Order: sequence, then C-alpha cells, then structure tokens
Amino acid sequence: MLTNVPKDPFLKRCLGLSLALHLLAVVFSVGFEQADEFFQIHEFAAYKMGKISGEDLPWEFGERMRSWAQPAVLYGLSRGMSALGLERPSSWAFAFRLLSALIGWASLVGLTLVSRPWFSSEPSYRGAVLLSSVFWCLPYLQARTSSENWGGSLFFIGLAVGFRAFTGRRTGPWLLAGAFWGAAYLCRYQVGLLIAGAVFWMAYFKRDRRVFWLVPGFFALGALGILADRWGYGAWTLSQWNYLRVNLIEGKAAADFGAAPWTYYLHHSLLKVPPMGGLCLLVLVGGWSVARMNPLTWSTLPFVLVHQMLSHKELRFLYPVVPCLPFFAGLLYEWGLKKRQKLSRFAFRTFLVFNVVYLPLGVFVAANRWEHFYGAVDRYIGAPVHLYSLNPFPYVGRFFTFSDLRFSHLDSWTELPTQSNGTRLLLTQGYRSPLAEEKCERVFASLPEWWTNFNFSFPPLNWLPRTTIWSLHRCP
Repeated sequence: MLTNVPKDPFLKRCLGLSLALHLLAVVFSVGFEQADEFFQIHEFAAYKMGKISGEDLPWEFGERMRSWAQPAVLYGLSRGMSALGLERPSSWAFAFRLLSALIGWASLVGLTLVSRPWFSSEPSYRGAVLLSSVFWCLPYLQARTSSENWGGSLFFIGLAVGFRAFTGRRTGPWLLAGAFWGAAYLCRYQVGLLIAGAVFWMAYFKRDRRVFWLVPGFFALGALGILADRWGYGAWTLSQWNYLRVNLIEGKAAADFGAAPWTYYLHHSLLKVPPMGGLCLLVLVGGWSVARMNPLTWSTLPFVLVHQMLSHKELRFLYPVVPCLPFFAGLLYEWGLKKRQKLSRFAFRTFLVFNVVYLPLGVFVAANRWEHFYGAVDRYIGAPVHLYSLNPFPYVGRFFTFSDLRFSHLDSWTELPTQSNGTRLLLTQGYRSPLAEEKCERVFASLPEWWTNFNFSFPPLNWLPRTTIWSLHRCP
C-alpha cells in the first residue's frame, strides 16, 4: 500500500496540496489557541532555559501532573538551533510549529495509505482523500503545538503503521506502531482511550497474536517519558497518575474550571464556526452509524463517550479525532450512494465546497497575533533592547523574552529618556508614533493599516472604534 503514492498522480497531488496548506499555516497561523498550549509546553521549556522560576509556572507544575515529553522536544530543538546561531525565540516557535504541522500532515498521509480497503468504490475513496487535503480546520489545528494535536496525530501515524504491520511478517513495524502510540500517550494521556479502542479492534477482528508486539514499543516510550519527567521536575514521579488523581479522583478540573452540561459539545460545535462545527459533528456521528466495524469507529467512539461523561468539558478535548472526519465523510458518501445517489452526491459536494470556502480560516488566521510582536522585538537580539510603553508588560509568560530585553512602563511619553544604549522600541496604541519628530520607524502593527479601508460608518461594519491596534516603533 505504501507504494501507491508514487504510482498514483491523484494521491500525489492531494498530499502535495495538503502539505502546501500546512506549510502556509505554519507561516501565517502563529500563536497559541488555548493557554495550555503555551503555559504547559513553552513555559515549561523556558523553565529549563532559566527564564522563569518554578514558583511562577502554572499550578500543574507543583502537582507534577504534566508530561515533559513536548517541553523536552521544544527545549532540545531550541538548544540545537542556538548552537547553530539561531537565538531568536520566535524562530524556535516557528520551528516547533513546523514540526507540529509535519507530524499532523504525516498522520493524513498514513490515513490516506491505509484507508483504501475501507471503501468498496474508488470514487468514494478518492473523494475522502480529496476532502482530507482541503479539510478546512486541519492546517490550523495541526500547526498548533498543543498536546491535542500531537497526541491525535501520533495516534493516527501509529494506527497506519500498525495496519501496515498486518501485511508483513516482521515485528519491527509492530514495535514502531507501539512506539508511536507511546509517544501519543505521553503527549496527551486521554489518547490512551483511542489506543485502547484500536488495540481491541485489532485483537478482536484481526485475531493476530503479533498485536502483543505493540506492548514493548509502547512501554519503551513510556520509560522515556518517566525519564523526561525526572529531568523536568527534578524528582522521580508518575505524572500520569498525578494527572488522574488531581483531575478525576480529587475533581479539581471540574471544581476550579467549571462543570458543563451534557449538551456542551453539541451546543459549542454549532456555535464555534457555523455551520462547519455542526456539520463536523454530524459527519462524526453519521460515520459511526454507517461504519460500525471500522477501526476509526472503535477508537473514536469510546474516546468521545468518555469525554462526554466527564464533568469538565472543552471543545478542544475532541480535536484529536478531527483527522478522521474526511474519511468518515467519504464512508457516509459511499453509504448514501446505495440509498439515494443524487442526494448523496449533492451533500458530499456541498460539504466539500463549504470546506474550500472556510479553508482560509484554517490557513491564514493567526491563533494569537502577539507572536508577530515578539518576532518584531527579538529581531534585535545581539544588543541591548529597551522597550517602552504606557501599558503594562506586554509579554505573556517568559518564553519569548531574552536576556538583553529591558522594559520600562511610563506614565507619559514625556518621561521617555532622550538616549538609550542599544535599540529603543516604543509600543503604542494606534498607528502613529508619539515621537514623530524623531522619525521613528514602525516595525510592527497588530493590524495592517490597509484593513482600515474596510471600516464603514454603519453597523456591523463600523468595527474600527471597537478595535485596539498596537504598533511598535523603532526610534533613534
């Protein structure tokens, strides 16, 4: 099956398009979507870099309940880049985002290569592959450095390698699949539900004893995870047990962050990005109903049901199952062709068109535009950088700071020193510099100035008065 890509031009074009969209998302979709993506990974790495103390890290650090797998990767990546002379934290974040996107894209490659037997017709399979290459939110989600993305992507890579193992006689692919699943589990402990469902499907439907070779690979990565936690926390601990104890046994997640009603996922799927959120949920449930014996169903259904039963709910908890949605849509399309052919074709083509229309949101929309600001500041690394503002310290956390950066909070621009040793940067609201006579150069704006041409005098298009625009000026 792995030889299909070089022989099939259609698959090559689809996977090439998918890769291009993922790379575009790496460039444009900067920042983090949810706080955990930054504070549980980037800030943990910053702690090992000496930028922040353990007391200033989130409370999870004190509970020793977060895996150090991803922070260790980010730390190693940043140290390696520093050794090559790349000292900018924004460059480290870019490389980490690139690695995340490539892992996510590899999961789509794996699903593409192993999913052909799931379809009884070539058009249905090709429709699913085409949809996966332009699925609207995948470039955005898979460019995130979150545990949800890494855990889900590594799970699907492991699933693809495991299916490949059935076609050969060697034990190596089984060990590799187990290692991928071990890595997925370290990134996101809840992915263990996906793994358990897939293993049960393999053992029950395939009845191949070689499935047990998954275990050594899985536990080998688990051992590395324990070593990473020892390195990160400075003491031996089982972070997965601490996570279970704090969040489920003690109920801290629901107590501190709120319990949600059983309708949460339905309600927020409909409101997140209408109508795509609701359509994705419909595809997921429909895929379960028409592909009851499919391994995707056996892995994702228990995963979603358990999250549905938990008190604390967030929509991002279901992100690991998103890569399988295009293939569920293809299976639904194939099922519909046997019932009502015209309606099925219309529904699938409409869903495909909606995905293409919404695709720019998944490629060009930044999760957090402040990372552009951080990149504008750290380009001056190598000499003292003094940042002035009438507002509080603009950095979230300490990962993007550097040793030569100094910040001064002013009550008025009249307090600005006339001279500064090094680079002098002014962070202001609006596009204009407060020191126009000094011919300051604007090096960053949170919103390009040409966007203001699309502000009009009538609601809801009179958005500019409600928008805070930040600018960074380099002054002599």
